[in-house]
Amino acid sequence: MHISHLSIQNFRNYTDLQFSPDSGLNVFIGNNAQGKTSLLEAIYLFATARSWRAGKDAEMVKWETDFSRVSSTVTRTQQNDISVDVLLSRGEKKQISVNTIRQHRLADLIGQVNVVLIEPHNEEIVRGDPSRRRKFMNLEISQIQPQYCHLLANYRKILDQRNKLLKDISYRVGSTGVLDVLNEQLIAYGAQILERRLIFIEKIGKVASPIHSQITDSSEQLGINYVSVIDVSDHSAAALTDQFRIRLNAVRDEEIRRGVTLVGPQRDDLTFTLNGIDARTYGSQGQQRTIALSLLLAELEVMEEIASEPPIVLLDDVMTDLDEERRTHIFEMTRGRCQTFLTAASERAFDPDMFTSARVFRVSDGRVEG
Repeated sequence: MHISHLSIQNFRNYTDLQFSPDSGLNVFIGNNAQGKTSLLEAIYLFATARSWRAGKDAEMVKWETDFSRVSSTVTRTQQNDISVDVLLSRGEKKQISVNTIRQHRLADLIGQVNVVLIEPHNEEIVRGDPSRRRKFMNLEISQIQPQYCHLLANYRKILDQRNKLLKDISYRVGSTGVLDVLNEQLIAYGAQILERRLIFIEKIGKVASPIHSQITDSSEQLGINYVSVIDVSDHSAAALTDQFRIRLNAVRDEEIRRGVTLVGPQRDDLTFTLNGIDARTYGSQGQQRTIALSLLLAELEVMEEIASEPPIVLLDDVMTDLDEERRTHIFEMTRGRCQTFLTAASERAFDPDMFTSARVFRVSDGRVEG
C-alpha cells in the first residue's frame, strides 16, 4: 500500500501542491512552521477523516480561503487501487469521496488506507487520561475492522438516549420500561465492542512485548491489560453480554440517582506495566515514550498481518526525541517494508547511510522541492 499521488489545495499553509512521493522512505527537511507536519496531517486526514492535532476541521483550511481539499491516489496490492477526496469547508460538514462516490459514513472510509502515526506526544497514550487510550483503541480497531465503526456509532447513539432518559426518569411516567429496552440495546452493542477490544489488546500485547524487550535490552517486561468494571475474564460474546447485564443491573439505582451511565466501554481503560509496576504512575517519560513506540510498532505488524500488506507510516519529528537505538529500531522495522514519511529540521539527526535509500525533499513556506 502506498500513495502514488497527493494533491493539496488551501490546506494549512499550502495553496496548491501536486506531489508524487516515493513508494519507500520520504524525508521532509525544513525549519519549523514551513509545512512538514501539515503534509503528514493531510495524509492522516484522508486515511482517517480527522486530524490528530486540529480541534476543528476549519483549522486546517488556509487562512482567508473558504475551502480546503486533499485528494490522493493510493496503490494497494491486496485490493484495487483507490482515489480518496476530502473537502473541508468553513461552517459546513466535511465531504468525503472514495473513487468519486460520496461517502456518508465514516466506516466507508476507515480501513481503505491504513496509517500508523508516530509523533512526539505519543506517550500521552500511556500517561494521558483514559479517553486518550480509548481513542487509540477505537481508531486502530476501526482501521483493521471497519465494521467496528458501525458498532461505535450505534452504541454512542443508544448511550446518548440512555443518559438523557436517566436525567429525566424521575419525571417521566413509564420510563423504566423504556430504560429496560435501552439497556438491552446498549448491552448488545457494548458486548461486541468489548469482544473486539479484548481480542485486539491481546493480539497487540503479544507483539508489543518482545519489541519492547528488544528496545530495552530485555531489562523491562511490558504488560498491557484491559480494565473494566465488567468481568471480562471470559472474552466470548455470550459471557460478555451476561456480565454487562449483571453489572448494569447492579448499578441501576446509582445511575438513576446520578443521571448518567456508569458501566460500559465508554468508561474502560488500559494499564501498562513494566516488570509488574504501573508505568503511568511510576514510569519515567522515557519509559512511557518507549512503551508508546513499542505499541505503535506492534500496530504496524498487526495491521500488516490482518490486511496482508503494511500500512503507511508517518514519523513526525520523532528522531530528535529518540536515542540512536530507538531510531535504529524504527528504521529496521520500516525500511524496505512500507511507505514511510518522515519529517525533521535537518539531516544532522540521521546516519548519512540512511539517505542512500531515501528520497529527500526540502519544505519551505508551503512548497516542496526534491
